Amino acid sequence: MALSETAHSTDDGIVSALSNKYAWLLAFAGVLLPNIPFLALMVFACPKRSGAVVIYLLVAIASRKVPGWATVAMLVAAVTIDTFMVIAGVFDLAPTLLLESIRYAVAFDFFGSTAYLIAASVLVATVAVTAWLLIHFRAQMQSVSLLPAIFMAIAVLAADIAVNTPSKNIDRLFGALYSSDIPFTSAMKKTGFEQSAVTDGHNLLLVVVEGMGAFDAPEHQALLTRLLETRDLEKRYSITTGTSSYFGSTTGAESRELCGSWGDFRDYLGKPHYNCLPARMARAGYETSAFHAFTGNFFKRKAWYPHVGFEHRHFMEDLVADGTDPDPSYCGLTFKGLCDGDVARRVRTYLDTPDGKPRFAYWLTLNTHMPIAPGSGTPRLSCDTDNPFADHMVCDMTEMWMDVMNDIAAIAGDPDLPPTDIVIVGDHTPPMWTRNGRNAFTPGKVAWYALKARATRQVAHTTAASRP
Repeated sequence: MALSETAHSTDDGIVSALSNKYAWLLAFAGVLLPNIPFLALMVFACPKRSGAVVIYLLVAIASRKVPGWATVAMLVAAVTIDTFMVIAGVFDLAPTLLLESIRYAVAFDFFGSTAYLIAASVLVATVAVTAWLLIHFRAQMQSVSLLPAIFMAIAVLAADIAVNTPSKNIDRLFGALYSSDIPFTSAMKKTGFEQSAVTDGHNLLLVVVEGMGAFDAPEHQALLTRLLETRDLEKRYSITTGTSSYFGSTTGAESRELCGSWGDFRDYLGKPHYNCLPARMARAGYETSAFHAFTGNFFKRKAWYPHVGFEHRHFMEDLVADGTDPDPSYCGLTFKGLCDGDVARRVRTYLDTPDGKPRFAYWLTLNTHMPIAPGSGTPRLSCDTDNPFADHMVCDMTEMWMDVMNDIAAIAGDPDLPPTDIVIVGDHTPPMWTRNGRNAFTPGKVAWYALKARATRQVAHTTAASRP
């Protein structure tokens, strides 16, 4: 056969392959369709998911040879893995920790978020239509060329790499998950409170604020800072601010600030006693208490908080059961618990109560856990008309953080409050679904505020060295 005839035959084969409608149906049903929900998410913010694109292509190829039930099983598995990894990236959860978190899904109200319901419905519909097309037209697609499907996969991969690769550095959009090798630091360490907490006799209040990262723009950070920098508070406290690195999600922040190490809640389940800050303060004669507006069963806080030294725990179920508030208010969408403002009042009462013994109060806030309902905070920033941010959700969340800062300022300014040192720190950058939202924050950093009481408190209490 002449060379020209061979080339002509090859060209005819390619043209025939590319003109077969069932080959393109395989490409559409097996590659483009299952990727559509995540391609739509790319308009906002999405981690790179190149592996998932390849998995969908392999499922499409295998669907031509396996029974229908196997096609459905493979497709469901692929979508589950894809969704799993996207959620892990957005929420800065290591995949193993996210897998562990599934058991706690009963603790939150999935139906409280319209966005989550829509996303779940789209995924279910996509899987159903994809499975029907692959099974219904399996006979017609068994011998078609794979070129269209491969071309389609390459196009989707190119779009994923082009759009979802962070433009500045790996930490810009989805950072802390990949940064376990960063040097350890914490707000408690940077402020020096970790070292002085058991020596000066002051009360200590540590507040870990859900989702509060460090703003990139100083003028945005000042919205929170100025709520503390008032003349009255500056008379009573030396006020400093800064940032520190974070790794992981909320229980990672608790390990960071309470126990001085990277980790998460799983690291404190194995033994009854760990040498964490609450335990050291308890040995030094402090009374130690933790406050949280959500259930203590979530991430087993009811189990491991005593292990790190909290003598008293005040979770949602405890605060409701004590009868202090006969008609408690509830806030939040998916993570519905008590309102942080009500918990702040409980913390204030606890620190105000005189008994001659210094106290350590740890307050983990809740209500700014994503997703949030727009307008949940006190309207201070005119988010609908004169939004200082490029993202409405950031504005709404900032108003809620401002409410927390205002509550802390009220605690700090209470004339009946004994000398109390206060540390406020974010747990991680908020898992925003938009690039503008994520880019409003410094990658891999959280903000902290430290209020060091100027007054001294002479309290005779047992030190660790003098205890039997």
